[in-house]
Amino acid sequence: YSNHVNATMAERAALFDRESRAEQLAEEGYLVLNDGRTEEARRAFLSSLENQPTPAALAGLVLAELGSCEAERALIVLDGEQAAVLSDGSRLRLRADALSVLGRTAEAARAEAEAPAAQEPVDWFLISQRRERLGDADRATTYEPALAAARRAVLLAPPRPLFHYQLLNCAMRVGDRAQVEELCE
Repeated sequence: YSNHVNATMAERAALFDRESRAEQLAEEGYLVLNDGRTEEARRAFLSSLENQPTPAALAGLVLAELGSCEAERALIVLDGEQAAVLSDGSRLRLRADALSVLGRTAEAARAEAEAPAAQEPVDWFLISQRRERLGDADRATTYEPALAAARRAVLLAPPRPLFHYQLLNCAMRVGDRAQVEELCE
């Protein structure tokens, strides 16, 4: 009996180590992706996915492919078997982004329209990232929606440095000094 318990505990510890390593690699991927180092981000997301497929890592890989102007590869990732870790909403919104890059606007609009409302913290994180990118591309667009989505991700998730970093980034862009000070405490 004690051998079985020890084996089960060892299996759980190994799984926890893989999950922790996968999360660390995904967060590293987002940090370098935000710096524009898409190939380095791609490698981090692929390593994360090898450890433990997670929605954040898979979405990050898609974003890295899009950042490298590889929208076709992004669609291949979204059609792969690991895409099952993504919520339907995140998968469809990422698909819409890739289709838009390819100029397939009607298909992109259809995917966007089919995307259900965000439910999971990762969904809100990705919406925040997306709205921030839109704000970067169109200076007339406010960053408030990105900040609201980042706040939602932080509220719904267990503490994740990646989500807090996104919230801090959006708060700085909006000029929300109180939020910035609170996050920096």
